[in-house]
Amino acid sequence: MRRVPRHLKSDESFVEKIAMGATGGRRVCQHLRRQGHRPLELERGALSYKIWQGIKLKRLRVPDILCVNCGIRVEARAKTTLEISMSHSTADPERGWDYALAADDYIAFVLCEKQGPDPRDWDSSDLVQYVRVADLKEAERAGNVVVTEPKGREEGFETRVQWPISVANYPGTVSAITNDYIKYDRRDDGRTITLRRTRQGVTISPLVHVGDVVREGQVLAAPVPVYAALACSQDRGPDDYVKQMDSPDMHERYAAAKALSVVWSPTARPVLERVVEDAREEAIVRLEAAATLMKQGIRAGREHIADVLSTDYDAERLEATVVLAEVGNEDAVNLLAAVLPDQEQHPDVRAGAAWALGEVGSGSAIPSLVAAFSALEPSVRADAARALSSIAHEHTDEVVKALPDASQDARAGIAWALAHTESVDIGALLDHTVDDETRRWVAYVVGSHERGTFVAACLERLRDKDAEVYFAATVLWQVASSWVYGLEVY
Repeated sequence: MRRVPRHLKSDESFVEKIAMGATGGRRVCQHLRRQGHRPLELERGALSYKIWQGIKLKRLRVPDILCVNCGIRVEARAKTTLEISMSHSTADPERGWDYALAADDYIAFVLCEKQGPDPRDWDSSDLVQYVRVADLKEAERAGNVVVTEPKGREEGFETRVQWPISVANYPGTVSAITNDYIKYDRRDDGRTITLRRTRQGVTISPLVHVGDVVREGQVLAAPVPVYAALACSQDRGPDDYVKQMDSPDMHERYAAAKALSVVWSPTARPVLERVVEDAREEAIVRLEAAATLMKQGIRAGREHIADVLSTDYDAERLEATVVLAEVGNEDAVNLLAAVLPDQEQHPDVRAGAAWALGEVGSGSAIPSLVAAFSALEPSVRADAARALSSIAHEHTDEVVKALPDASQDARAGIAWALAHTESVDIGALLDHTVDDETRRWVAYVVGSHERGTFVAACLERLRDKDAEVYFAATVLWQVASSWVYGLEVY
């Protein structure tokens, strides 16, 4: 849910980068879980594809992931070509590569590959490699880095700091290491691959030994240690985070408030309530403390978030809707459902409420989302449709039942949501065709799914009960399967 000014990057380019980052971040979380960690998204939006186009959200800069069991913090970096590099600005300290990163934080590098034409179509390697921030800083001080010229306008005028490395492009076995090179024998054909130990004028140290089996994408030499795994000490608990709430560092208090939402203790309640009531505390910390309280059903948390939803600042209101998506209980649904039709709210805040309802996934949100299809603002209707589609995966029958009594605009939104739902019962759809308009929308829903999605018996029932709907769906299937479907004129 990060945002960039439109003049800096094109929308599609930015969506592609955000999606790649989220894919890599999710892979890092999965990798950490396999090692016994309990990862929590620390920087909100690090694992999400959502982009807010209108209201600018100023997020707290912290590492992407926190293990609540041991306190390790990890910044995830997805790469299309594996390299140890970080964006950097010499003009703005808050855009420096190491801003808000502590010496004992880690940066995880993971290789990602585009899988299709959609900017969100990414897949990530299961090989995750970690580098400690302290080691990167030491290598930088020693001059073992390469700094590029500032990027162009499309990339925001940033430089790039790179720690040169040698990477195995194929799986194989290390066969020789000298002062000048590393050799490994490729597994498939035994061919010897030679990698130099001097890259871009920087001498790099081997990270492997003769006889080691190496994986594709593995870093074999670098000016810093590279780790394949991080041990979890399991030595952090609620009391540690309660104490951390007294830290003079805002970033530490923020992280503690968020961690307590996962490792709750009753001893946290008075501390968090004090934070919520303290007008001198940073708004982002108060909001996190309120969210943690609200997850526990504590009234002070709900009241504070309700107050934020009525502040004079649209950015704070939008942030509150995002926080409610993480709270994720019925109390959160009720607050979001109240925001959605509120004409006093900025359209982007209402769209945020719709999105958040989809994230929560409760069937009780269906009436509110259906009603939102009558909104004049396209952004509100669009996010309501996406949210309803998300909910329909678990509550398909309830969404189908809303079709007959809905308005014309609402029927369009319901049909779109069902058309983007993995499985739909044709029989249930046919049972709710009350007029010609609903029949047309049912044809659209059925025709939008691949024909193979439905078993033969379902299609036979459709053909026998409503031949016109069956014919319309058949036309859609034929068009969608044709080579001209989606063909552009330019």
